[in-house]
Amino acid sequence: LDRILSGAVTDFLYFHLPSRSWSWPAFNIADACLSTSLTLFILRILFEGKEWNAPDPV
Repeated sequence: LDRILSGAVTDFLYFHLPSRSWSWPAFNIADACLSTSLTLFILRILFEGKEWNAPDPV
């Protein structure tokens, strides 16, 4: 939709410091959110233990 309306993709971020020749690589916001949420989900599974698979008490 961005390409149709504005002729460019607008969800990519690119940071550049003009005082130096250093540039941060361009990245996509959606990919960053997906990677972060997946990492947090895996960490939760690893550190929470096997409580998710515990049977209900009778």
